[in-house]
Amino acid sequence: MLVGLAGASAVLLGAAVLPAAAAPSPEPASAKGVAALDCPADVWLDPQGNTFGVKCSGNGNYKFRATAVCRNGQTVYGDTKWATNVWSYAYCAGKGGLTSDVGYEYWRAR
Repeated sequence: MLVGLAGASAVLLGAAVLPAAAAPSPEPASAKGVAALDCPADVWLDPQGNTFGVKCSGNGNYKFRATAVCRNGQTVYGDTKWATNVWSYAYCAGKGGLTSDVGYEYWRAR
């Protein structure tokens, strides 16, 4: 499931689904599972507008990664992590910086 954040500085009380511009993620989770995932627990942007980070808490029962669309049109992905209160970062340095099209993907563990 690809979940987007409306505006990079938005506080996430609810998340919106991004358009299918990015590559589909394998083994997507149900959209109904978003509230139960504790993701994102926090989001971060660097002051230069090149890096987007997302932290997901939980008991490690799902994987996630940060996603972002850079100003040059390229979609970038952070490292895939187990949700154990850790961060994943998507980098747009050298690609024109971040657009407002940032978010995260997540997968349930089997």
